[in-house]
Amino acid sequence: MPPFVVIWIWLCAYLNCAGWTLSALHQLNAAGYAVALALGLAALLVWSRTTGRGIRPTIYWPKLRHRFARGFPLAFLILASLALLGGALHGPTNYDALAYRTPRVLHWLAADQWHWIHTIFDRLNSRACAFEWVSAPLIALIETDRLLFLINMVSLLLLPGLVFSFFTRLGVRRRAAWHWMWLVPTGYCFLLQAGSIGNDLFGAVFALAAMDYALRAAKTGAAGDIAVSVLAAALMVGNKFGNVPLLLPWGAAIFPVGGKILRRPVWALAVGLIALLGSGLPIMVANQIKLHDWSGAGISRNGPKTDMFWRFADNCALLPVQNLAPPVFPFSKRWHDFVQSHIPARINAHLNQAMLESGATQFEIPEMQMEESAGLGFGVSLLALAAFAAARPWRRGHFPPAGDWSVRAARWLPWVALLAVLTQSGMSALAR
Repeated sequence: MPPFVVIWIWLCAYLNCAGWTLSALHQLNAAGYAVALALGLAALLVWSRTTGRGIRPTIYWPKLRHRFARGFPLAFLILASLALLGGALHGPTNYDALAYRTPRVLHWLAADQWHWIHTIFDRLNSRACAFEWVSAPLIALIETDRLLFLINMVSLLLLPGLVFSFFTRLGVRRRAAWHWMWLVPTGYCFLLQAGSIGNDLFGAVFALAAMDYALRAAKTGAAGDIAVSVLAAALMVGNKFGNVPLLLPWGAAIFPVGGKILRRPVWALAVGLIALLGSGLPIMVANQIKLHDWSGAGISRNGPKTDMFWRFADNCALLPVQNLAPPVFPFSKRWHDFVQSHIPARINAHLNQAMLESGATQFEIPEMQMEESAGLGFGVSLLALAAFAAARPWRRGHFPPAGDWSVRAARWLPWVALLAVLTQSGMSALAR
């Protein structure tokens, strides 16, 4: 049986391809999706019969009971159960999803195809749509958005295993990685979106899987691992175009083994085509034609501002402020007044000129953490800082073994990607 994360990545990639294909055939509706899912299931059965590999997941209940009897896994299970309960009892409230992600799917289904929607609200057209193509069959077949939160619940449950696998491949000791595999998914952004329909948690799985399977392929050389990494990287970008900087560390990690998949040209062509559709390439092309900007970001909020120095300075302050904000902060107004009264007028003018949203220059902290703005959050961020301080690798005179150069790239190039974000992002929700 393939790992659950592999099944999830292939399923999401298939649904992206199915969405674009049905749209091209003007069959983007319940009947079209029923046929597409039936064909996908038939292909899976043929693959299982041909390879002799099972498709029914095997769950070892004694192992699970033993695992969740321990403190950290049990705490994660409780939090995941509360998120599931919240999603089941309450309808979705995520602003981005209700403002343009779900409405654009309804527009497409009503027209039986993807189309450029005539509206002054550019996000209905210009944003990446991997999450939408996964949610479209649920909306078409069940005719409700109440079950869309299950997409994020699956994503949350996949995070612990991915965190452990990726951390250990980077050289983190297994004992430390075991604790962090339960801590990282409890970051505010991930946990708050688990019972909702935001798409940041959804994309985090692909970012981790792309890197993890790239490093895994360096050990195994398996074409299947390379394909999973490629598809995950494509879906990472297809979910949010803002994830493009993460292609830098992924490209370095996959480069040593990327040529192996080319030895199977038919397989490589099929994976490449699926990856291109999953990456949101059609939206990029449409944005370039309609907006003359492949990302679609240039027309938002009166266009991009280019003062990189002040944008970098603002973001460097905004990132720790947002991540170290407590879960409940009743002094929000006092903090806002304090910040505004202590920032010199000249600096404030530069920041307002550089940033796209006023919240970014005012260093806003909400009274309660919300999924639209939360990052890793106070608890996980503080633990990360404490762990870094406690490790003190410079006092031992060496860092953990670095492995080959692809592992080194996986360690350090994300910081280059972060530098790109800090100099380019003008949004207030930087931590998310």
